[in-house]
Amino acid sequence: MSTHRDSGGRALPIAILLCAILALLPTQWSRWTAWIADPVEFVVQPIAHPVMRLTRTLLPTRDEYSAESPAMQEVRRLYDEQTLALRQSELQIEQLRRQIRDLQSGVPVAPEARVRQLWAPVTARSSNLSDGTIRIGAGSSADVQPKVSVATARGVHLVGRVIDVQTRTSWVLPFNHPKAGHIEGVVLTGPTLEGSFGCQLLGRADGQLGGDLVGDAVGIEPGQIVRLRDETWPAAAQMLVLGRITSVDRKENGRLVIVVEPQIPPDRVSEVVLRIPESAQEGAS
Repeated sequence: MSTHRDSGGRALPIAILLCAILALLPTQWSRWTAWIADPVEFVVQPIAHPVMRLTRTLLPTRDEYSAESPAMQEVRRLYDEQTLALRQSELQIEQLRRQIRDLQSGVPVAPEARVRQLWAPVTARSSNLSDGTIRIGAGSSADVQPKVSVATARGVHLVGRVIDVQTRTSWVLPFNHPKAGHIEGVVLTGPTLEGSFGCQLLGRADGQLGGDLVGDAVGIEPGQIVRLRDETWPAAAQMLVLGRITSVDRKENGRLVIVVEPQIPPDRVSEVVLRIPESAQEGAS
């Protein structure tokens, strides 16, 4: 048993040594190996070609899955379409969430005024810069009433007043447009209205508002919030945010002059939330 194992163990090193010697021999000295290869090739060759063809039929062709192949282009198109649909769905969900936040955040403003809130998209703007009106996608069919309905952004920021209503559309005049005339506001210098001071503002061409404060105004500084407190506006609009003070100056007579910049410029909004008094809706019906 040990003799058979020893002879088997010597066979492998001998075979390796012979292969190494044959590899190092010149070509003319190793031609005799073809005599052994030819019979083997004669036996294997007839079945090699059919096996190769069978293998190629089972494997996908290179062109079928290349980047420029029609199949891959179709897969890429379907992937892009599904990705677009997913992103659009995510955007729509985010827009609906924002609308819900806007509708809920506007409820505490003027709680004594019974209002119905209605979301509407901005569909167009007047081509006439001197006009400045904004068209929204809600009208008399949704019980929108002119003069008493106001448009807001993010629930608490004033955009403007509805001045004209059609069946499915309405026109809003931004509060900061010069055509809107003077608007009265109140500057909050503390947490309550007890420490507030009134002001009268007028829209400027640059979208900001400027005006004087009451004579006894003190503690006015940039960054403070200015809210609407104007009896010529509907109750549903009172205490809506007009903007923040950007600069404070003093006249020769001692009165303070402020510049107010809307935190959400009305000419850039893409959607609004209308605040429609319920009494106006009942009167219209």
